[in-house]
Amino acid sequence: MMTSTPRLSPRLIESLFRALGASPAFIDGVVGDLVEEFAERCASEGEPRAQAWFRREALRAVPSAAREGGRLLRWRDGRQLLSHALLAHVIVGAPMLMVGAMMAGVLHALGVPLSMAPVTADSLTWVLRWLPVVILEALALGYTAAWVDARRPLACAATMALCWLTAHTAMFAIEPKEPLWFFLTIPPTIAASVMLGGLARVFHLHRREGGGSTPSGAAT
Repeated sequence: MMTSTPRLSPRLIESLFRALGASPAFIDGVVGDLVEEFAERCASEGEPRAQAWFRREALRAVPSAAREGGRLLRWRDGRQLLSHALLAHVIVGAPMLMVGAMMAGVLHALGVPLSMAPVTADSLTWVLRWLPVVILEALALGYTAAWVDARRPLACAATMALCWLTAHTAMFAIEPKEPLWFFLTIPPTIAASVMLGGLARVFHLHRREGGGSTPSGAAT
């Protein structure tokens, strides 16, 4: 009889846990238990319910993997994550500054006036004009941070998001120029976009490595 396999690839779960810095023992133990119970539930409850259970429990295990990765961090690891996040910021930010300068030069040559006044966020105008661009930049930052740190790609993207949130919170606390609704919605949205960029890198690596549904520690 053919054995059912989870539609949510156990190998992908392993990649996510590894990207968060979890230990091999943690990954093998959690993913192995999930796969084993999935097989038991297929036999007792049927495959549809077992598939739903597997997806739910795999997602529930992600915070535990993040905590495991954080527990294993040492001071040197933290400095490395921070330096990689800053490097990713330079890699993404420098070309964007160059493109912005070129666009400003073109607009100036065409006689288009350029306002140097700070952008205010007292209405939805800022959101409608700039948020899509900022989200694209955040996605690029997350992907690049995960690319720079091949050992803990998702942890590096999380470091980037945390640094961004910390800096913005500090600026708001020192001089709150932005309305509260802006502070409570825009920074978390950008941080989530950074994490999505990191996830995109992890998925790309998973597909490049062949994907598959069999856990790396499973017997063949």
